[in-house]
Amino acid sequence: MIELQLSTHAMSRPIVIYDGHVIEFFFDDLTNGSRRVHVGHIKSIEILPVGRGKEKYQLQIKGEYMLVAIDVSEAVLPKAQEMVAAMAIRGRARPMLGRVVIVAPAARLGELRQRLFNMLKDISGEFEVEDRNASTAAEIDRWALTLTFAPVRPSPRKQ
Repeated sequence: MIELQLSTHAMSRPIVIYDGHVIEFFFDDLTNGSRRVHVGHIKSIEILPVGRGKEKYQLQIKGEYMLVAIDVSEAVLPKAQEMVAAMAIRGRARPMLGRVVIVAPAARLGELRQRLFNMLKDISGEFEVEDRNASTAAEIDRWALTLTFAPVRPSPRKQ
């Protein structure tokens, strides 16, 4: 979790908290209120230099229908950049779910099982699959891959 006060010069004295999924802003005034944004709604996030205002930098978050722009002081710039980098990584990678019901003759199921096994073997060879030797670097994520190959009841026959 990252928590920091983005600016002490701005009247609203914004505080940001990022927990890995949601970024939340708190303001010390009545007009801004608080704001929560899930990383899944973020199209772009960046810290930009600004030519005017109380701070030299601004955090800009753009979504499909929103824009958040908040002043960032030079003192917290490195920590704010760390947060932006963490959000950019998290926001690009979304969970995926797929399901396919395969209709095939029983004689071909062994061939299909072997193809699935080979696919898992290829992935295991390309990526680290054991947590005990995995890197602890901030840019490393851990994802679960679950594959089920099991019989299902046939669809009811239409008459």
